[in-house]
Amino acid sequence: MRKLQGSIIRNIAGRIVRPATLLHIEVSDDRILNFTSNSESVTYNGNIYYSYNYDIKGLSWELKTTTKLTINISNFDYSMSQLALGGLLTDKYVKVHVIYLYDKQNFTTVGTINAAQLNHSLAVTDPIPSDVSKTGELYYQTTDGVINTIAYTDWNGNRFTTDLNYNVPAGIQLHIPKTTYGVNDAVDVFSGYIDEVEVNELTGSLQVLGDAAQNQFSPRRRMTPPTFNHLPPAGTKIMAFGELYTLEEPRY
Repeated sequence: MRKLQGSIIRNIAGRIVRPATLLHIEVSDDRILNFTSNSESVTYNGNIYYSYNYDIKGLSWELKTTTKLTINISNFDYSMSQLALGGLLTDKYVKVHVIYLYDKQNFTTVGTINAAQLNHSLAVTDPIPSDVSKTGELYYQTTDGVINTIAYTDWNGNRFTTDLNYNVPAGIQLHIPKTTYGVNDAVDVFSGYIDEVEVNELTGSLQVLGDAAQNQFSPRRRMTPPTFNHLPPAGTKIMAFGELYTLEEPRY
């Protein structure tokens, strides 16, 4: 039987978080939409990707270039409708990454015991931070290096409520573990431009052409008012880029 290396054993034993996607849409120079399919926001490459309800169809995991995606984004607050009706999404740059998240725990100090405590409570010198969970475990280290835990059932102001009496010396710092997401290197799986947009009350649907497929479909832009008010008749010949083009009637 082959013996596993220590690093492999640690990774097998560690908690696993499913992969997630990062969606980047450049609406304008000063307006960029960064979303993630993860249940919590993720920071990657200095940018915050906010948890948002969307799904991506057509993303290929095979060794071939993805030429077209459909991205359905929640329109519950009509934000996608506003962007679409304002013409702010067509031909905008889109990038998709896949990330692999792992849990990492950091211990945060929540207070220092201000006196030896009994009576099913522990008081600390400063108000307890508002983001501390109402139930959980506190950790503290004694002078001989032993790590101890205290189960608490509630807190208010600067006092934790406990089920048991704990005689903790004054001056001892209390800590809680905080789990945050670490991000491994993101994998660039798609980049392209929005070709078509459809919206309804629930969803904004984006048809996105990959970089390699942009020029496979013609025309991508239709010349319409107010920029273009005159359409040459069918049969008009135009010389451009060393080639002669003849305008034809549109076929639908």
